[in-house]
Order: sequence, then C-alpha cells, then structure tokens
Amino acid sequence: MERNINKARLLGAAVAIAAGVGMTGALAQCGPRRANPCAPRAVNPCAPKAANPCAPKAANPCAPRANPCAPAANPCGAANPCGANPCAPAKAVKVTNAQATKLYQGLKANLSRGYARSGLAVAGQYQTWRRYNVAPYPSETHGNRFVNNYANDIARDYGKYEQDLVLPVGSILAKDSMMVQSAGKAAAGPLFLMEKMPTGFNAESADWKYTLIGPDGSVIGVTKGRGNENVTFCAACHQAAGKSQAFFMPEPFRVKR
Repeated sequence: MERNINKARLLGAAVAIAAGVGMTGALAQCGPRRANPCAPRAVNPCAPKAANPCAPKAANPCAPRANPCAPAANPCGAANPCGANPCAPAKAVKVTNAQATKLYQGLKANLSRGYARSGLAVAGQYQTWRRYNVAPYPSETHGNRFVNNYANDIARDYGKYEQDLVLPVGSILAKDSMMVQSAGKAAAGPLFLMEKMPTGFNAESADWKYTLIGPDGSVIGVTKGRGNENVTFCAACHQAAGKSQAFFMPEPFRVKR
C-alpha cells in the first residue's frame, strides 16, 4: 500500500516535471531566442543593430540626422517642406521685402558654406546662377520658409513662367531657404534641388531628380539614392505643377524678363 502511494507520488512528480518542461518549452518561444520580437537579434525591431528602426545609426529613421521629426537639420523640423505634415510647419512671419532681403543677405554666405559641406558641386555654385525672385518670399509648400529661386543657364527658360514648359535635360532649379523668426532674426533652412535627367531615369518623378540638403550639408535625400523616401513628397507635390513639374513664385516676386 505504502509502496503504491510512493509510486503514485513519483508518477505525479514525473508528470509535473514533464508538464513543467512542456511549459518551459512553450515559454521558450517567447524567450530571448527564436522569434521573440524583443530579443537582441537582427530580427528584433528594437535591438541595437542596423535593422533596428530605433537604433542610433544613420540608417535609423529615428536618429538625429535621418529622423524626419528631429528639430535639427531635417525636412520636417521647425518647417516642413510640405506644410501639412505631422511635424508641423513653422508659423508664418510677416516681414517686408526689404526686411526679408536684409535677412537673406546676412545669411547668404553661411547658407552656401553649409550646403557645400555636402560635397555636391551644385550646392556651392547655385548662388552664381540667375535668381528669379526680386526678394525672398514665404512658401507654404516649404513649411512657410522664405525661399529664393535659382536656375542654371540650361534652365533659363524657367523665367518664362509657363506651366506647360518642358525644361531640357541638364536643367537644375535650386531653392535655398531660411526660417524668419522675427523681423530681425533668421535661421538657415534646407536647400531644395531638382535636376532634369535623361528619359527613363524615373517615370514617377517625370525624370526629375530631387535632392534635399540640410543647412549643415547633410544630404537628407536623393531620388533613387540614399534617403529616397525623404524626397518622394517632392515629386508628389510637383506632379500638381503640370507638364513643367516646376512651381513659380507669386507674380509680385517675379523678375521681369
């Protein structure tokens, strides 16, 4: 009798141990191995590796440089280039043309130096091209930044301000920007570039290559290149411009031909 009771106890213990092993095996599926979404492996979206969207690396959309909502040099910072953006555009500030021009002249050299750090030749050359606006003007589609429109010689017909105009391959349009914080203060904004590429480059952007450069020279995005996702909104916005894919400044700001 007593021997049977002991056997029963041993059997019960064995069953309990087996059950425990089974339970442990089941729990192992959620442990720090295999498919655990928070395990320290490459498949883990929160692991400190390149595949982790929150890792502190350049490829990380939450990193200080690539983060579209960081307050530093980025397209969605204090003034989002597309206005209606979760990072919110800057508050519009009203200044006279004379005030805007004075602010720009005081910032112009710094803008060129900052953009030139990108290593892109055009970033240091664009200010030698013709400017098509008489004074910096606020652009809602560029987050209420005050912008200037430059075009290289190949794109000289830009000055016709015709919506159905098709600019030739090699045309480059450059738009630098500044944040006007008050009538006496301004901060550097990004440089927006669009270059007409040969047919077949990218149908989705009508063969225009968009480049976005931060005021510190960081290349935030290039069509079909690094950070492509950061400039897809550029092509989307410019689709509304019609055949030319180019937007023009309000008439009062246009340089007369």
